[in-house]
Amino acid sequence: MALNAKKIILGKENYICPICEKEQIVEIYEENSEALVKNKPIGYREIFYYCPECKEEFFPEKVLDKNLIRVKDAYKKW
Repeated sequence: MALNAKKIILGKENYICPICEKEQIVEIYEENSEALVKNKPIGYREIFYYCPECKEEFFPEKVLDKNLIRVKDAYKKW
C-alpha cells in the first residue's frame, strides 16, 4: 500500500516527556510507517510525539492505541 505524504506536523502539546522527564511543548507528528501483520508488510500513517529538549521520539499510550487502530484499518483495506 503506497502512502503519499511524508512526515507532517499535526500540532504541539504541553506534555511531560518520559525521556527527559520535563514538562515541554512537544511536537506531534504523523509519518509513513509499516507494520507486519500475519507476515505481510502493511503501510499506515503513524503518529508520534517529539521532544525538542532531548531530541527523542516517543509514543504516549493514547497514541499507541490510535496507531494500532490505524494498522488494523489498513490491514482490512489490504
